[in-house]
Amino acid sequence: MKHLKGRAVPWLMAAGMGLAAVGTAYGAETLQDVMKRRNLSQQDL
Repeated sequence: MKHLKGRAVPWLMAAGMGLAAVGTAYGAETLQDVMKRRNLSQQDL
């Protein structure tokens, strides 16, 4: 049981970091989204 617990911890940490990365990528706005939200054009940049 102790050996199984030792293996599970790194896998759970990796899974947690993977889910965090996916959440960050999904929530990130693109430049086009920000420009549209702020009513900016390419010339404003």
